[in-house]
Amino acid sequence: MPLATLDEFVAALHHLPVLPPDWKARLPALRDQFPDVRALGEELIRLGALTPFQADRVARGRAGELVLGGYAVIERLGEGGAGQVYKAWDAEHSRFAALKVLRAELVADPETVGRFHREICVSRGLPPHPNLIATLDAGRVGEAHFLAMEYAEGTDLERLVKQSGPLPVGRACEYARQAALGLQHAHEHGLVHRDVKPSNFLA
Repeated sequence: MPLATLDEFVAALHHLPVLPPDWKARLPALRDQFPDVRALGEELIRLGALTPFQADRVARGRAGELVLGGYAVIERLGEGGAGQVYKAWDAEHSRFAALKVLRAELVADPETVGRFHREICVSRGLPPHPNLIATLDAGRVGEAHFLAMEYAEGTDLERLVKQSGPLPVGRACEYARQAALGLQHAHEHGLVHRDVKPSNFLA
């Protein structure tokens, strides 16, 4: 449910680790300059203090979703059948990470949770490979089960084709070759990828 007042919005921001201390010090002055939550949120986005995703979650009274253990959630990158993937900041190691979080509605299903944790165990044991995203961390915070992975800049193949049209044959073959090498490496170490599709390959 959306926050009803500016005071509640500002109070939530004060307790949010993703907002730097210098910005928290500026909040009282900013609060007096804007008539409502939406206007203040838009200003903080414009100034680079919050991302649109963060501002939306705070405005909806869901600021708690922006912190997962030692990770500060920045924006949503995508989603699949079992989980959602977010870009996050790993404060302990001063690096970005991609967080895969099991959907809340699936946490009550022991089979799904077990499959998620088997994926974590196998992926953490994979030796590094240039065509695979590395697993960095995993854990559980409250009811949230998560897998932290290496964050890679770029776009996925599905989005690339939608934006630019069909790829030249040579380029498409090179992407397929790289994907096959990564999948082969994973398979040789006991991991069977259950969701091979263009949106899961980075260009």
